[in-house]
Formats: sequence, C-alpha cells, structure tokens
Amino acid sequence: ITSKVFSSVYVNIPEIDYNGDIYRSVYGLYNQLRFERPYLHCCIKIIYDHNTKSNSYDQLRIQLGLLGRAHNECAARKRMAFSVIIRTTMSILERADAINTATTNKDRIKNICIEYLDEIKEKAFYSAFLEPSIVYFDFVGDSTNSGDVEVHGSNTYLTLIEATTGIKLPRIPLLEDEVKGVVEFKDAFNPNSLAILHDPINLGKSSRSIPKFIPDFDNYANSGMIFHSSSPRGLARLATNSNIEYRNQRMKWNEYLKPFVYYFSALVILPRLFTIVNDSPGGIEALQEVFNELKASNSNITPIPQDIDDVRYWLWNEDTGSHNYNAIQEIFSLCGVTKPLIN
Repeated sequence: ITSKVFSSVYVNIPEIDYNGDIYRSVYGLYNQLRFERPYLHCCIKIIYDHNTKSNSYDQLRIQLGLLGRAHNECAARKRMAFSVIIRTTMSILERADAINTATTNKDRIKNICIEYLDEIKEKAFYSAFLEPSIVYFDFVGDSTNSGDVEVHGSNTYLTLIEATTGIKLPRIPLLEDEVKGVVEFKDAFNPNSLAILHDPINLGKSSRSIPKFIPDFDNYANSGMIFHSSSPRGLARLATNSNIEYRNQRMKWNEYLKPFVYYFSALVILPRLFTIVNDSPGGIEALQEVFNELKASNSNITPIPQDIDDVRYWLWNEDTGSHNYNAIQEIFSLCGVTKPLIN
C-alpha cells in the first residue's frame, strides 16, 4: 500500500517549500529512522485509508511532503515531521473512537472538547511563543533564527512548558536539540504591540493576518531563553531547580507563561467550548440532555430560571448579550471537561 501511495504523489505542494521526488525522499527518511519505522508505516496506512473514504488525498500529500523535506535536514526537522504525522493520525483515530465508543451524552461532549482542546493548545503555543519569536527575528533581519523557530525553537519552548506546568502538547520535543530559534522577546517588544499578538481574538494567527498590526520594539533582546544550557533538557532542569539562585530567572519565565495559560482561563476557554459543542453534529442535543437531567435533579449550583427549558438560553443571556460563565463551567464539569464549580 505504501508503494501505491508514494507512486501517486509526484507533485509540487504549494504549502511546502520542497521540490523533487517525494517517494525517494520519504524512503530515504524511512531508512534513517529506527524504532519509528513501524509507526510511520501505520500512520501512512491510516491516513491513506481515511483519505480514500473522503476521496481526497490532499492530507496525505502534505504529510509526505513534510517527511520528504526533512530527509536531508537536521534531526530536529525529522522529529518535527514525524511528530506532525503522529498528531494527524491520532486526530483521525480519536475522532473515529469518539464516534464509536461514546455511550453517554456526557462522553460525547467530553470527546468533542478533548479534540478541540488539543487544537487550542497548538494555537496557544503558536501565539504565545512561536509567532512573537518569528516577528522579532524578522524585524532584526535574522532570517536564520527566524527559520529555526518552528524546527528548533519549538523544542526549547515545549520542553520548558512541560517541565514547569505539566502541560503536554500534541508534539514530541527533541530534548537534546540545540538551543536556537528562541529569544527573550518580551524584553524587546513594546508591551502594546505584544499584547495584540497575545490577544485571544488573534489566537493562532500569523502577525501578517492581523489587521493593522505593526511590530514595535523598544529594545534588542538576548538570544536564548533566560536559563543557560546547551540543550532543552538542560534548560528544563534549571527551570525546575528550586535553588534560590534561579529564583529571578524562574519568575521571568513565569511572565512568558502567563499569556499561554491565559488562553485556558474561564473567560477565554468556556465560551469557545460552548461554541464548538453547539457547532458539532449531535453536540447541542447531547448538551440539552445533560441540562435536562441537571434541572430535573435540582442539584444545580447556578440558578436555572423556571421558564428556561433550552440549554442555550441558560448558557447565553440574550438580554445582556453575554455568556453565563458559571453555568457553562457547571455543565461542562459534569462532563469531566472543566473543574467543578464550587458553591
């Protein structure tokens, strides 16, 4: 099946800066892999089968293009390409699993939200760390580091985030990568300019797609990321070192984390969860059933007016044009998505 797939993909893919014979390049990359080989086989087959059902192989072509481009590049680029195809495959499997295994309305809602939250993690990571780094390097004319942000810089940022918050993103960081493509951009950006990049309304957007955004800097910034080590693993060890000599550095790193974790605060995430469930097939019907059970049990913490029978009008106040954040948190906590609402 891999031969059949590869032989049909002799095309230039607009989204990828790569030219040449994709079959030979992907096969060359495959020969450089070790334990990953059977996983790569499995991923290609799953994506191929999924694309066959939809009668479109665009998704597969993009994945093969990324793998082919990584063939003659560094270990970090290879790891990134492998991580992307793993993420794509997991998304396909999780979506199918959600359909096949959800036995209750609460399960259906939870499955919809889990898939969406992985997407939000990726967008939050991009907006909080990657895009500000790219904008700074482009501004100072450092095209090398700008190109390294996605490939190498992401490994440093990912490792530090996981080490200091426990949050795992759907990527696999290369712990022994070089520390490059990272910068202490907060020291350089004008706060108002950086706030536009970090605004939740621009979540996951490139600066080039944000209307009227103009990069504005007050200073130059240090390359690297606060702590000093030759690898992401070394940086993570320093970031989690409780010794008093690293206190100021830890506090500075905390300022970089704040925009990232804010994307998961109640004000930002709850309306988005409500919207994604409302827009998903069968989502609002499942939410309505959970609401009916809650109302019938009289166990709700957030008041439910007697004349409200439609869950949408409990979660959204038409009179004020605003969300009922407590109600959204309460009903989603019943589905295992958010923290319980405390009375």
